[in-house]
Amino acid sequence: MGNVSFRTGDERSQRAFDSAEEKCRWNLKDFGGDRVLAEGGGYEKIWLGGKLLAAVAENGYMFTQQFDPFTGKPSLVSSRTFAPPEPGCDDPVQDGYGPTTLACLEYIAHIWGIHPRRGNVWFSLGRGEPYEYDADFYGHSYGIRAAGGRAEIRMDGKCLGTFDRGVRIVTSATGDILGETRI
Repeated sequence: MGNVSFRTGDERSQRAFDSAEEKCRWNLKDFGGDRVLAEGGGYEKIWLGGKLLAAVAENGYMFTQQFDPFTGKPSLVSSRTFAPPEPGCDDPVQDGYGPTTLACLEYIAHIWGIHPRRGNVWFSLGRGEPYEYDADFYGHSYGIRAAGGRAEIRMDGKCLGTFDRGVRIVTSATGDILGETRI
């Protein structure tokens, strides 16, 4: 999945990231000479992200198409019959659904990561466990190193600043600080 990495002591978020990234690799397809992610898409309702990560984690890091809205349990579908498995059936179930994996990765990027946005860069300095997040785009390498209540943002190995966690720092692609907002 490109040049993005996320490392944290928060086991749930780390496993969700690693599992979603691996499932995305499974969904890469050759399309006219280009590698594309099948059934890819965005995720606009960021407040649901925490509930989605919890449902994925509580169900063995399974990325299904649907989760029951009341219980959070995955709606399982047989990989062989494409129907719900019958009781006692040992068919493998579908896993690695593109939009679910992307939603988890996007949620992590919007809370604890780095996101390209209309020529600018969003550094989201989420609270919680210490973490590191790195991403390459716009011809640069960007990074976050977060511990305690502070986080350092970097571009091409150079520190752009250290900020309180719980904010999003917006920079230009070349590292000029443009703004800060609470997340």
